[in-house]
This record gives sequence, C-alpha cells and structure tokens, in this order.
Amino acid sequence: MNLTAQWIWRPQDDYNQYNDAIEARRTFSLTDPETGTLAITADSWFRVFINGEWVADGPCRSWPEHYQYDVIDVSTYLCSGDNTIEVLARYFGVGNFHQVPQQAGLLAQLEVVQADGQSVTINTDEQWETCDFAGLVRNVPKASVQMEPFEYIDARFTYSGEYGPAQVLYAAEDGPWKDLNARDCPLLTREPFAFQAFLEANVVSAEFVCYAFPLGRLIYPGLIEANNALCKPAVLATCIVSDREQRLDLDAPALTITINGEHAKDGRYTLKKGENFLLAVLSSPLTHWSNEVWIQFLNAGGFTLSNPLDSEHENPWCLAVLDEFRFISDDIQFALMDAAKKRAFLTNMRATFEDIVQTVTTSEAFRERLGGMVRQLPSETMLMEEPNRQFQTRTVIADGTPQVDAPAALMYDNGHITAIEPSPLGDIELLYDLGEQNCGFFDLDLIAPEGTVIDIFGVEYITPT
Repeated sequence: MNLTAQWIWRPQDDYNQYNDAIEARRTFSLTDPETGTLAITADSWFRVFINGEWVADGPCRSWPEHYQYDVIDVSTYLCSGDNTIEVLARYFGVGNFHQVPQQAGLLAQLEVVQADGQSVTINTDEQWETCDFAGLVRNVPKASVQMEPFEYIDARFTYSGEYGPAQVLYAAEDGPWKDLNARDCPLLTREPFAFQAFLEANVVSAEFVCYAFPLGRLIYPGLIEANNALCKPAVLATCIVSDREQRLDLDAPALTITINGEHAKDGRYTLKKGENFLLAVLSSPLTHWSNEVWIQFLNAGGFTLSNPLDSEHENPWCLAVLDEFRFISDDIQFALMDAAKKRAFLTNMRATFEDIVQTVTTSEAFRERLGGMVRQLPSETMLMEEPNRQFQTRTVIADGTPQVDAPAALMYDNGHITAIEPSPLGDIELLYDLGEQNCGFFDLDLIAPEGTVIDIFGVEYITPT
C-alpha cells in the first residue's frame, strides 16, 4: 500500500507522556462498498472498531527503525451510507521487552473499492476527531519490567471526552518510525475459549496502605528504557505521627528503611507517640531492575503521615535526588565500562548513601542535609495507584461459597448468570481455571451498582495451600 496517511494524535503540549491514551474517529460515506483494506499502526497499541464492531488490536512487534503496520480485510464491516471508524490508541511512554516507544502517534489508511469501480481512501489527517481517553487511570505501575503499564480503567468516565480536530504530527515516512512495511507475521486469530473449571470462592481482605513511587520517571522525566544500568539516587522521607506507642509492620523489599534512625531487617518497628521520622533509600540504586518501588504499611491505624519539610503540604512524602549520582547506560555499555571508573562510582555512591542512612535520623537532619535537593511534588505525580499489591497480599478470611449463586454459569455463553452477594467481612474472589496457558481477552457482561470495582488477574500458577 502506498501510504499517504499522516500520523495524528490529540493536540497537546507533550507527546511523550507516560501511559497516554486517546480516542480517534472519522465518519465517511460509501456507496455499495465491495472491498475494504485497512492499514493501521500506532505507538504503542491500538484497538480499532468499524461501525461499532471490534475489528482488531495491534500493532505487531517491530523496531522503530523498521516499523510495521497491520493490513486487515475489513470488507464485511462496511456498509452503504455513513460509516464510522473509531480507534482507541495508547502510548505506553516507557520501555518494555517488546517495544522501544518513540512518541505518541496513530497512523491509519482505509482503501475501499465500490461496486461502480470507484476507489475511496480515508486517511488519518486533520479531518479526524480526537479526545482524551478519560477512563484510563494513567499513573499506575508497569505490569512487570518486561511489560507495559497496568490496564486500570474507570468505566464511569469511559468514552466521555470532548472531541476536537486531530493534530497532524508527521507524514507517514517523516516521523521517528522508519522504513514502514506491512507486518511479516499473521494476525492472531480470535476464537471463543471458555473457562474449564470453577475452583473456589473466597472472602478476601487486604487491609493495608501502600505508597508506590515511579522513581525512574521522577528522576528522569521522559525516560524511555528498560535497561538494568540506570541509577536512581533517591531518598524518600515522611513523618509518621502516631497517637500512641505502637508496633508498625512495613513491607518494602527494594528499600532500606529507617524510622528514627533504626533499621529493622524484619520490617517490624516500634513507633513512639508523636512524630517518627521515616527515611527510605534504594538498597541497590544502580542494579535494581524496577524503576518503581513501594512501601506497604501492613497495619494502618492510629497514625497519620506528614511532610517533613512542610506539614501543610497535601503530599506527605518528600523526594530528594542526589544529582551527582544520576547515571544512565544500556546494559552492554555498562558491562564494557572501565572497571576502575565503575568501581569508584559505586564505592562513592554506596558510602554516601550509607552515611545518609546513619546520620539523617530526624526531620531536622533531613532538612539540613538534603533540603536543598528535595523536589516537592503533588501526590498525583509522586504516588501511583497500585492494584497489584492488593491482589498479591490479600488474605482469605472466610469461605465465599454461600455468597455466590451458580458460579459455573460464568463459564458458558447462555442465559444463566452468576450472582454474587457482598460480604460485610471483605471482598468476594472467584477462582477459575482456563485449563491451559492461553493468550487473549476476558469478555464478561457485568450488572453491578456504580462504584463496584472488578479486579481481573491472570496468573500462570497458584501454589497450593
């Protein structure tokens, strides 16, 4: 296909935002369409609909130097009269082990041959309409170091944006995606596949408070990478204001934490009544794979958090960055780095952080030693939504079978339904088995009151209890 389409996105100041997503659409008229071929791609993901029907997802994996587009026969989706093509496009804005994102962008070209032999071409251009995909919660962790950000949707805001003209970014061949060519592997098939067995229902609880921090993005805004050799010379701090002397259990495996200067290897601390200063640094600032870290307060009652530099600040956490230890390299370059230079860098950094951990034991010491390095950030920037920790640390507190009517109905495409009654003890969890490893999408019809939260987790293996 001779690509004459243009790369588009929603008009915005920055086209390299983390977990950015838009809706794009175009309405056009046809007369007796006989064949239709759609070439479409995006950085980093798209889902395309024609006349309300889900057509396909993409694109396939490819290097930005040799970027690929999907070619799809869409003849059966077209009709005489008005037609609408809609695309949900999502830019990950972060590296993974599958793609090297460049910037937000969507490219599509629909070529139609009508019964009278006339050809019609619909390209992405300024005639398309776009809007923000309001339902996507942006500031979430990556699903894993190998993958993109979690898919976290608030369906109350889905498809609720206000459309406006698209912003043309580049001609097809002029963007950072070079050597455009049709995908060289088949499209995935889409075949219905039912759950093979219902295993159990449980009432579960996950009562804790989790604070998650996207350190890589906070220290290096706009960073696109998935390498190991990235230094995150960060110090996190907050004040825990306790209404009594009490025990506090923390879980933060990537961090070295002190409270009032004391470090507990088992994560069990004793809070004094009043202010308790918490300091946290990465245990391995240069070698920890994840650019995101979290601190879980496993018992979350009887205290509040306060910003150690500004008690009136809405964000109780401070982030101090030691710029002298900012360092980015890919894994190969780091492996070939001069050994003496690497050793001196690591030795100096470790000594500096060890000294900070030992000497910065109060909010006053923090202010004196690191106050000039602090970045006071709003909570919405510094703190992520972290649904995964709630799933991983949930506790089964009761049998949920009495709360569930006809659990097997969910396994079949018929008129029967699975009904779930809430429990005052906790959340209801249903466990189903696919019977084999598979790749695909969950398709569920849900009837629930507003505010209901549905967590769907696909797991490879659950250890028997």
